[in-house]
Amino acid sequence: MPSVNPYQAASPVIDDRQNLAFDSVIESSDYAALLPHRDLEAILIKILFGLLVFMSVVFAAMIIMALVLRGWHESLIPVAILTVVMMTGTAYLVRYTRAGQRSRGKLKHNPDLLSVARGELTELGIAFYDGTRQHWFGPQYLVNTVVSDVGVRVYVDQNPYRYLALTSRMFDSYSVKVAERLRQHWCDQAAHATDPGVPAGLDAWTALNPMPEDAIAFVGTVTMTQPMRTPEVRKIAIIESISILGMILIGVICNGADLFWFGYAAIAYALFALYFNAKRWWQYFHGTSVNAWNQRGWISLSELAILMGSRGVRMPLREVGNYVDHGSTLEIATSEGGTFFIARDHVASDADWTQMVHGCRAIVKHEQLSR
Repeated sequence: MPSVNPYQAASPVIDDRQNLAFDSVIESSDYAALLPHRDLEAILIKILFGLLVFMSVVFAAMIIMALVLRGWHESLIPVAILTVVMMTGTAYLVRYTRAGQRSRGKLKHNPDLLSVARGELTELGIAFYDGTRQHWFGPQYLVNTVVSDVGVRVYVDQNPYRYLALTSRMFDSYSVKVAERLRQHWCDQAAHATDPGVPAGLDAWTALNPMPEDAIAFVGTVTMTQPMRTPEVRKIAIIESISILGMILIGVICNGADLFWFGYAAIAYALFALYFNAKRWWQYFHGTSVNAWNQRGWISLSELAILMGSRGVRMPLREVGNYVDHGSTLEIATSEGGTFFIARDHVASDADWTQMVHGCRAIVKHEQLSR
């Protein structure tokens, strides 16, 4: 009978899985759990919160000392008003220092991030089904994915608060080591991609979304010049303008209360910020952005599948809410606000182009009649 050494270290269990499957529903608690805690907005809010607390305490102490030494004087009115304003701002910022409160504000503008979540992480990318659409994220798209013990944060666009919150509870058996290894595979493939027109993991996309026999294929490059006059840019510009006016007001009140250093600092900051705010407003009214991407896909009598760069989606054609035939370009708008562009030279023949335009027209007409 072989002897067993009780002091021998146990052999480590190696998890060599090449995929992680998930099947659940993304809830607000999942989004909050993966909300970035060290992002720029959170840092600025905490710095501002700290400054307001410090200044509120200092000004309140100054008022108390003045009352004890000299009693009430009308010169204390501006200081008292400023103290109340800063305390009010402090109380208002308290809620933004908590992840749960911040996440509710973000989700109010992004309700689509809460959905069915079914799919898997593989070495070639991420397949994600939201209950209606089949999404695919390729390696180039996933290089900024964040992996932690809490789960996986998958960004869906350039907005740092638009991400799929795949927490550990949603996986069959979550392993941060496996997830980190998969992420490294994505980064390696993205770094070694040589042809921008052929994204890494294209075979996985094709296998996930096989083209039906009656579908029309398209492939090509889209270049779009768009104005910067968007609600997001306008919102940022307005907030910056209000902040500048607030700092000027604080500066005037401080100078009136003989707190010259605080007043000069506030006004100097406002003038510095005014330069960048003016540039923001100029971008909003006159600026443009040029975007170009490679795309491929197909459109059938019932579905549209399109891969833009290394992110793809397949959806029922009934989601097409409107279309615009620009002659050489077909603009397809979904009922949720998404927009896709297919150029005439992306398809093989005039007959295919005509069939595609007529198909979109029929779908839109049918959906309008059924409402």
